[in-house]
Formats: sequence, structure tokens, C-alpha cells
Amino acid sequence: MKKNILVCTLAVFVAVGCAHDKYGPRGGSDPARPKVDVVKDLITVSPEILVFGPEARRDVVWSLPAESKLTFPDDGIVIEGRLVDELVKGAEKVSVVLDTKQTEIVNCRVVPETSRKQYTCQNRYTMTGVYKYTIRVQDEQKKTFHLDPNWVNTPAK
Repeated sequence: MKKNILVCTLAVFVAVGCAHDKYGPRGGSDPARPKVDVVKDLITVSPEILVFGPEARRDVVWSLPAESKLTFPDDGIVIEGRLVDELVKGAEKVSVVLDTKQTEIVNCRVVPETSRKQYTCQNRYTMTGVYKYTIRVQDEQKKTFHLDPNWVNTPAK
């Protein structure tokens, strides 16, 4: 079981490493200002994996294109929890365990004065770890699209 946990943890850090080069997140995207859109019924977010170091005690603001008809609903960003060092084997699959009582990423809310085009959360950065979160956006007909990316608070170097 410990071996599986190590493999899962390493996979996340490899993915994080692939998303970064020596200049930061690829594409020049600021992890504190992710850009969200829907293309062919799929949410895109840049950068997809948010990676923060100890200097990251600040607000993160997701933005939709100003000209789009997309908006964030009240539950536009939901922090599902912090991945813990544990796996659960079910009948058909193995799942990671989330600590849903995390207090690291807080005060998530839509920014009303932006016509629901922005959503913000505060990164307290008091604990390193990998956090699972869900992004939800709606079109004019209230069709909801969602994506479940990761947020990583890395240790000091």
C-alpha cells in the first residue's frame, strides 16, 4: 500500500514538474491568475495545475473571458480537500483519500462586481500538500461544465 501511495505522489510531482520550466509555468501563466474558458464543451484552465511556494500567501483569482457568455455559479470553485497519504481499494478501483476539513484554501467566492466573470480564493499557505478542487462554469442556458484539477503548495527550497 505504501508503494502505491509513493507512486501516486511521484506522479503528481512529475506532472507538476512537466508544467513548469525555469521561467515558471509554461505559457507565462501566473498561477495566482488562472484563465478559464470552455472549448468544445470542455473547460480549459491555464495553468491547469496551480503551484505555489512559501511566498504564495495571497488571493488566487480565476477569470473568464470578458466577452464570453460564461459565468461562475455560486459554487464556481470548490476545494474538495487535501490529498492524504492513504489509498482506498474499492471493488473496481483504487481511490485517493481527501481531507475535506482542510483550512489552507479559504474564503472562496464569486467576485460580484465582475458580472460573475471572476472567482477568488485565499491561499493561506500554512501547510504544503496537494489539493483537489473543482471549477464550475455555466453558459447562458445554465448548462454547467466542470473540471477537477490540482493545486500544489510546495515546500521551501
